[in-house]
Amino acid sequence: NCIMGYTNEYLYNGKYILTARNGSIGSIHISNGKFYPSDHTFIIIHKKTVLLDYLKYYLKFNINFKILNQHN
Repeated sequence: NCIMGYTNEYLYNGKYILTARNGSIGSIHISNGKFYPSDHTFIIIHKKTVLLDYLKYYLKFNINFKILNQHN
């Protein structure tokens, strides 16, 4: 949930929903523009036209991300 560094490169360009892969998993954010997420980030890619703000709140209040926060 914080800036971990800076780079001139990017892996994604567009509007995406992000959540942490562990730790603060379930904390949902929307990124709009170019970004290079860390390896601790889930990028939720939508295949159909959806309102991302709606999807963000749907995921936040209807999906239990905590069950994914397991250490193997």
